[in-house]
Amino acid sequence: MAAVILKNVKKSFPGGVQAVKDISLDIKDGEFVVIVGPSGCGKSTTLRLIAGLEEITAGEIYIGGRLVNNVLPKDRDIAMVFQNYALYPHMSVRENMEFGLRLRKYPVEEIAKRISDAADILGIGDLLDRRPKELSGGQRQRVAVGRAIVRKPAVFLFDEPLSNLDAKLRVQMRVELSRLHTELKTTMIYVTHDQVEAVTLGDRIVVMKDGVVQQVAGPLEIYDKPANRFVAGFIGSPPMNIIAGSVVKAANGATVFACGVLQADAPGVPSGAISLGVRPEDISVRPVDGADSAEFIVDAVEPVGAESYLYLRSGDLRIVSRCDRSAAIQQGTKVAITLSQHKLHFFDGQTGERIICPSV
Repeated sequence: MAAVILKNVKKSFPGGVQAVKDISLDIKDGEFVVIVGPSGCGKSTTLRLIAGLEEITAGEIYIGGRLVNNVLPKDRDIAMVFQNYALYPHMSVRENMEFGLRLRKYPVEEIAKRISDAADILGIGDLLDRRPKELSGGQRQRVAVGRAIVRKPAVFLFDEPLSNLDAKLRVQMRVELSRLHTELKTTMIYVTHDQVEAVTLGDRIVVMKDGVVQQVAGPLEIYDKPANRFVAGFIGSPPMNIIAGSVVKAANGATVFACGVLQADAPGVPSGAISLGVRPEDISVRPVDGADSAEFIVDAVEPVGAESYLYLRSGDLRIVSRCDRSAAIQQGTKVAITLSQHKLHFFDGQTGERIICPSV
C-alpha cells in the first residue's frame, strides 16, 4: 500500500491546451478516492499522469514517498483497470491473469497461488479456462480487476471501468469494488463521470472542472456543503435546483432572497446578486389555497419507484421537487411550495462560491 501525493501538477498538450491546471492532492495510504467531473475536465489525464502514461508538464508526483516523475509505468508499483477491459482475446482467463506475472518471471507456484486467491475473491474460479468472448460484460470486468489484483500493487487505478455495463451490473460491480477495497485495504484511485458511482464508492471525492479541482471532501460533505455552484449542480440526482436572483431587504426589515414569485429568508446573506440552491427533497409541495401568493404549475410528473419527481413552473422559473408517490399529484395541478429553511444554500452571483452563513 502507498500514499499518492500530487504537488502543483500541470499538463499541457500541443496547441496550448491545458488539461490539468496546478492540481495538488494528498491521497492517504489505503484510501479510496474518486475523481469525478464532466467529459473534458481532466480527470482521466490526471489518472494517466499518476500511472506514468502521460508526462507531466510541471509539478511532482509521489507514490509511497518516492518521486516518480521520471519512473517508467512498469516500475511505479501500480495496476490500472481500463474502461475497455483490454483482455487478450486468444488467451483464457487464467492466461490473461497470469500474463504479467510470467513476464516478471514469478515462480510457477506463486503465480498459481495468486491466480487462485484472486479468483476466490472475485468469484470467477469456474471461468478460468474460458476465453473472453465466452464471458458476459460483468465477468470480463471481474477478470480485468483480477489481472490487477494478482500484481499486488501499491495502488490501483480505475479509469471508468463500469461505463460499458448495463445499469443492474453497474450496481452489482459497485458493491463488489467496495467490498474489494475493504478486503484488500489498498490505495485506490477511481475516475468516473457518474456522480452516483462517486458518492457510493469514495472515502473522499475530488470534483474537477476544466482541469481545476473544485472541491475535495467526503461524500456527505460534498452533498451537504458544496464549495461552489458547479459542485452543487453536479452532485445529486436530480441535481440541486440553482435559482439566480437577488437578496434584498423586505418591507418588514428582513433579509430575503427573491426570484419571481419565489421568496426565501436569507438572514446574514449579503445583499446583491445571489444564487439560491435547494435540493429537490428539500422542497415540499401542497395544493394551493387562498392564502398562497406563489403558485406553480406541475409541468410533468416522473415516477421513479417509491418516489416521484415533480417538474414545476412559474413563469420563467423552473424547479424540481422530489416527493413520495403517495402524494398522487397530477400533471397540470396548481401547487404551492415550502422550502426547508435550514437546507438552503447561497452562492455568490458572480464567482459562484458558497456563501458561509452561520444563521442558515
